[in-house]
Amino acid sequence: GRKSKRDTVSTRFPAMLYHRRDTRPIIVTMDELTAAIAATLRAERAAAQLTQHQLADKSGLGYQTVMRLEKCERSPSVGQLAALCSVFGIPMSELVERAERRIAR
Repeated sequence: GRKSKRDTVSTRFPAMLYHRRDTRPIIVTMDELTAAIAATLRAERAAAQLTQHQLADKSGLGYQTVMRLEKCERSPSVGQLAALCSVFGIPMSELVERAERRIAR
């Protein structure tokens, strides 16, 4: 049959393969994953009722870094995700799972 956009792998960026217990594996580009993480970070910050400045202060990251991560202008490092998740009170695995759910929608 015809392939959907989700079934195609971008040639510009490496793909990530997620194995989900309840569905077939899905393939996403790094751009899609970064965008989903950015949206999840914005949602978590809003849920915590924090401004970007407050999140930067609490996480030890710079304001510009937080802004760029949320605007999907850069990919977060593991250390940055750990610092942000610490502020949100969730494990990194939970943040990634929430981002994956955004992709699967």
